[in-house]
Amino acid sequence: MKLYHGSNQIIKRPDPAFSKRSKMDFGKAFYTTTSEEQARRFTRLVLSRNKGKGTKTINIYDLDISAFSDLKIKDFQDKIDDWFDYVEKNRRHPKEAYCDYDIVIGPVADDNIQTTFLLYEAEVIDKQEAIKRLKLEVLEDQLAFKSSVSITYLRFLESVEVT
Repeated sequence: MKLYHGSNQIIKRPDPAFSKRSKMDFGKAFYTTTSEEQARRFTRLVLSRNKGKGTKTINIYDLDISAFSDLKIKDFQDKIDDWFDYVEKNRRHPKEAYCDYDIVIGPVADDNIQTTFLLYEAEVIDKQEAIKRLKLEVLEDQLAFKSSVSITYLRFLESVEVT
């Protein structure tokens, strides 16, 4: 399975502990996607966060599918209620690293979705309304590699500089 990671640098050896941001959807992890376009968009965000240091780079990996039988994986793809709770906990309580899994798979809470989470956290909307709004969004996927063991199932293929 081909996976993409948008960055400002080439990453041949991913490390889940490298992530500087703990308030991520699935906590501290190495994030990938099956969408090359999503990775391309993320290169702009990463470059901006790093004040223009580096180059917009898409790193491409092959995931050994035996990971799905060998590792502890949580897949939220069709479980929006459970995904919402997991993401909300990670964003509110990042120090309580939810590391029950080697790999977590689910939708991406992008900037549009972030607004929904903020409204929910401010108690402007309830959980049912938040989930209703999220179901209207086009949610792309992410695969978060949370353990050092999970990373061993990724094989670096190449990196591509994007404009």
